[in-house]
Amino acid sequence: MPDNFSMLTMKFMMITVLMYITTGIPFHWTVPHILLISLFITGTTYSLSDLVTLPAGGNPAATAVDFVLVLIGSWAVGTIVSTGGAIPLLQGPLYAAIAIAVSEGLILHPLLKKHLRKAEKGSTA
Repeated sequence: MPDNFSMLTMKFMMITVLMYITTGIPFHWTVPHILLISLFITGTTYSLSDLVTLPAGGNPAATAVDFVLVLIGSWAVGTIVSTGGAIPLLQGPLYAAIAIAVSEGLILHPLLKKHLRKAEKGSTA
């Protein structure tokens, strides 16, 4: 049974890899920017989507929340840390949001839902 630290680590690694593939390679976002954005996205999506929306609304709702949070978060943080130049302000975050939302919905949300169910059983027993 994964604990919160291992879930956050898996989520951070997945988001970082997908951010690099969708924004780092095609749009030349730097690794420090990708790490900063990934850290921000990991924290917000875990606290708002995984811990609040997933138990209450299920996988489709949590995936939709992930998409919106990743799109807005990567756009906002990307705009803050960018120095201008050739960084498309919406195209990269849109690709990242699609890739991360799909992978969260297919991989992480089912795993996290099992983890939350086991944690509830353990606390009520």
